[in-house]
Amino acid sequence: MNTNRKISLVALCVVAIVLFNTPFLSIFNKPTFIGSIPVFYGFLFGAWLLIIGATAWLLRQSEAEDE
Repeated sequence: MNTNRKISLVALCVVAIVLFNTPFLSIFNKPTFIGSIPVFYGFLFGAWLLIIGATAWLLRQSEAEDE
């Protein structure tokens, strides 16, 4: 595993920790809805999807560079 990949994955982990930490989550914990979905749940699942997508993208990019 090269150094750039390690740095990118650590940075992504730090971003995930910040996104799912209580002070940041409390910003979206309001009784408002977008469509029929509460803002809190929309943010929670959207951020989760973003982290999974970014992880998959980083690992595929580095896999292509290895070949």
